[in-house]
Amino acid sequence: MAKNTILLLTHSKDYYTIHRVEKAITRKGCRPFRLNTDKFPEQIKLSIHFEEGEVVLSLEEDQQKKFYAKDVYSVWVRKIAPPYIPENMDPLLRQSCINESLEVLKSFLRVFENARWIDDPVKVRRAEDKLYQLRTAQSVGLVTPRTLISNDPQKVQDFYHSLRGNIAAKMITPLTVSMDGKAPFVHTSRVKPEDLEHLETLRHSPMVFQEYIPKEYELRIIYVDGELFTGALHWQTPGEAPVDWRSTDQRAFEWENFNLPETLADKIKALMKQLRLYFGALDVILTPGGEYVFLEVNPAGEWGMLERDLGLPIANAIANALTK
Repeated sequence: MAKNTILLLTHSKDYYTIHRVEKAITRKGCRPFRLNTDKFPEQIKLSIHFEEGEVVLSLEEDQQKKFYAKDVYSVWVRKIAPPYIPENMDPLLRQSCINESLEVLKSFLRVFENARWIDDPVKVRRAEDKLYQLRTAQSVGLVTPRTLISNDPQKVQDFYHSLRGNIAAKMITPLTVSMDGKAPFVHTSRVKPEDLEHLETLRHSPMVFQEYIPKEYELRIIYVDGELFTGALHWQTPGEAPVDWRSTDQRAFEWENFNLPETLADKIKALMKQLRLYFGALDVILTPGGEYVFLEVNPAGEWGMLERDLGLPIANAIANALTK
């Protein structure tokens, strides 16, 4: 059998983007195999055994859907959810089952070390480091906001006053694996004067504090293996744009096509090369003064709205990267 299976790692609540990529892979004559990681081990059968010196694996979600490791050409890490174990199980036993399932899943994925990954989880973990992102962005010439990562209330207060209260706070890591609104998600938000009275909660967890950048446009830039696809947010309502567009009613804005300046595009490509990523969703602000300010890159960020609303062929670009 030809080595033409493309393994797609996601979860059962994922939709649209995963479907678009599946269809694009099929059009290219390859076989997409979607693995909903949250269904393992309760609903997915995974077997690993040795046969004549070779490691042989099979994974089966139902009788009609099966594949073997030797047929996998590339792996797309769309989203990975933790193993699902019923919550009514004894807590100690449940945690043990989760740990065992995670270790087996990790062993399973290591078999594909020589496949093409978009993207390698080790590289993704490195690239998700917010401080590393900012340092790398600055090294390639991108403008970044002044930033503080701290659990020291006094340092945060000093930072707040030095920028005359124009700062925003966000988490270092996201809480969710999806944007379906059914799981907790902490949005980026402005720090208000009354928030300074509760900074003692930082002792439980540090946060990222950044200079708030005024917006002419907020850009979502999707990078896929050297290609860039850009959408700009146009606000339908009067007044200042919200800090985080994900926290607003989607009827309040619409996406527009946007052409990046060549110099900015070159810097973004240099950044992604330094981060060693084939894919990333970047957030960049265009200020009223015409300056482009890099905020962050999400190695597994959302892009379906740009394909849906603007017709940008992002799914096809991902399929190209997985099959070339």
